[in-house]
Amino acid sequence: MLVFATDLDRTIIFSKSFLPAGCADVTLVERKQSESIAYMTGAARGLLKKLARIITVVPVTTRNREEYDRISVLQEIDYKYCILNNGGRIYINGTEDPTWKEIIARKTAALGKTYDQILQEFLKVFGSDELRRYKLSGDLLWVLSVKDYFPADRLECFRQYAKDYGWNVAATGKKIYLLPLFINKRAAVVYLQNTYLADVRLVSAGDSILDQDMVTGADIGFIPRHGDIAGLKRSNVFTTVNTGLPAGEEILENVMAMAGRKEGCLIGDDTF
Repeated sequence: MLVFATDLDRTIIFSKSFLPAGCADVTLVERKQSESIAYMTGAARGLLKKLARIITVVPVTTRNREEYDRISVLQEIDYKYCILNNGGRIYINGTEDPTWKEIIARKTAALGKTYDQILQEFLKVFGSDELRRYKLSGDLLWVLSVKDYFPADRLECFRQYAKDYGWNVAATGKKIYLLPLFINKRAAVVYLQNTYLADVRLVSAGDSILDQDMVTGADIGFIPRHGDIAGLKRSNVFTTVNTGLPAGEEILENVMAMAGRKEGCLIGDDTF
């Protein structure tokens, strides 16, 4: 059985900043009140809906439930599993998996620093002047929006400090995530495989450092060329030729091709 576990934002759905000039084949897939938020190509939307009918599609995202439920295309497809909050929550037919919830709660209670403490440590080191805003998303991860890119060396220093207390620090563009090391997409996908999806061939896609373990740990992984981890050298990982919306379409095209191949294997170098 083929399973496609895919990140959403900047992998198969995209903000308006990614809209290609003069492209007529664009469809809106997320709206927040009156604001248009995310898009796909029409072809990509059709491919996703078809894939969900013939293989197991698992959306995997850092979004919380409220943000996730805004994505209209996901209301149009038939899927059983989804992973939210960067792996902190797993839903089966719309209901949160109680065993995974208990595992996360138990590990959270054993953290070396609490959620409030790790945020205060971050603010002590970096201050608050460079922050636009921050929020505790789904009570599972801090999401900090910054005014400008933070120096990589300073972030790496804090990352090493935080790691000793069980915390991860991940920067993706102008967002910084503070989250426990055990809340990660790969761990949630492995739990899903071991509990519900035995003997599957796993295909995964993602663009950011938060997706890296999920992508490299799959049988086949895809990274859009604009992604933070694009060009990652692994024998099982491929970078798209295209960027932006066409990259999302390209990933879905390749997964569709795999769905029609008995072995689920692709042949190539690092691109398609």
